[in-house]
Amino acid sequence: MKKAVACLVSFFAVALLFSLEVDRKELQDETGEAVIKFVNYVGPHTIVNTAEEIRGIGTQLGRDIQGAETAGSADRYQIIHAVDPAVTGKFDADILIIGSGATVDHIDNIRRVLAAYLSSAYGYSERDATTLAFFVTVYNAVYRGNMDMFTTRYKDVVTTHLSKDTAGIATRWDQWPGKTRMVIPLSDARLAGTVSTIDTSAISDSDVTEKIREEDDAALDVRKDMVDLKERESDEAAERAESAQKEAAEAKAETAEKRAEAADARREAEKAEKEAEKARAEAEKNPEDSAAQREAAVAEQEAIEKAAEAEKKEAEVAETEQQAAEKEEEAAVEQTFADTKQQEAQQERKEIASDTQKVIDREAEEAKAAAEEAFAAVVPGYALRVIDKTTLLSELVLVNLATGSTIKTSPLNSIRNRIIVDAGGQLMAVAGKKGGSGDVTLVLIDPATLEMTKSGTDSLSEESMLVKSGNDYYAVIENDSGEYAIGRFDGTLELKASSAIAVLAETAITVTPRGILVQDDNAKIRLLRATDLADQTED
Repeated sequence: MKKAVACLVSFFAVALLFSLEVDRKELQDETGEAVIKFVNYVGPHTIVNTAEEIRGIGTQLGRDIQGAETAGSADRYQIIHAVDPAVTGKFDADILIIGSGATVDHIDNIRRVLAAYLSSAYGYSERDATTLAFFVTVYNAVYRGNMDMFTTRYKDVVTTHLSKDTAGIATRWDQWPGKTRMVIPLSDARLAGTVSTIDTSAISDSDVTEKIREEDDAALDVRKDMVDLKERESDEAAERAESAQKEAAEAKAETAEKRAEAADARREAEKAEKEAEKARAEAEKNPEDSAAQREAAVAEQEAIEKAAEAEKKEAEVAETEQQAAEKEEEAAVEQTFADTKQQEAQQERKEIASDTQKVIDREAEEAKAAAEEAFAAVVPGYALRVIDKTTLLSELVLVNLATGSTIKTSPLNSIRNRIIVDAGGQLMAVAGKKGGSGDVTLVLIDPATLEMTKSGTDSLSEESMLVKSGNDYYAVIENDSGEYAIGRFDGTLELKASSAIAVLAETAITVTPRGILVQDDNAKIRLLRATDLADQTED
């Protein structure tokens, strides 16, 4: 089965040993404004999940939320169904919480959870759910921490669960656990169970669309899928409008019939009232005439019954008139909704057509420039660029030495301690992170394909150096007990020897003609034999 690691990706690397520290600025577009580009963890993992296992999280949340206000675990993944029927004019919402115990570190996996949830909870097809999940993540990144927007557009039942520090989603994987509450806007209750359950207009507004258009390929495929979804929303709304209009016409016809019946009933009531008045007058003239008294009582009762019948018929007229008016209003609302979705779809189709041509033109220009650059840059240079000043994590870049411009940036963004060494046709580095599903190990990189070919099985210290001596490679390994030792590896990352003495996690490793110099866990300098790493120090 195809694997989707909590963030399974291809690892890119370099072809030469070269070390350089460069601080990376925040991602910005040409105007200096932040662009929406999700930064995922790239490095070794200790836990591997299938795509189906990841989708299973969302599927279970969708099942459990039926008829409930919350589902899942606040420490990992939780849904809050925030709905208040008493308030109108603002959005209800579902809120997806990524708790502090969650290990998700790739945006694709968050989208898998979201899509599975939307399918399970609301019956969306896999394609529509995938489209909505993409837009929901970008929407929540665009409005990350924007409480003014959320309080303006959403009901209090939603915003009470949000704060500036948690609303939306950050663009970096290490800021997701415990700091993410993604808002999924729900349409009016009348649209529940339709393809319009999720408000597509909100999650694809102009601010969101502009950021999506900044993607390298302008996200053309998923935008086309959104247009298709909106066109189907328009078609369904138009059908509902036609049905409501038909019901309104039927109610009007029924009203006409009821009005005629009511007029007849009113005439009968008025006639009965006159006859009752006549009978009462006759009875009053002859108070001793029991027959006249009975006739008057019968006439009065008939007048009362005829008046009640007339009132009933008139009430039916008012009721059918109200039904007709309500159905006409419903038809107008649905037609307006249909027209709005159609207009949005048409506008987005125009933008997609424009962006498609831009992508074609850009790709042609890039292909030409790449060919020219490849011809001109006979000798490229490779560098390590620091992307995190605190942890000193680095990524690899390929530089055109003729112009100084960056030719390529590797997605391998977890190389540690600014060290990479030549391993006989491969490149070797210490890479990864501790915590969650991550680990720190040795990795091998193919300089021809720029992909990671192997990840070691031995956990290393996050501060470990990597030192080459002939065909041996030395690094600081972390034992199951939590202590550290020196390890000797071969070019295939196989551990050949480890020191019996414990060392500092951050010890320097110095190769000498007599052996390896390190610091033990008491910070004392020790001399280890280069082969079996036995302690040669004379106390």
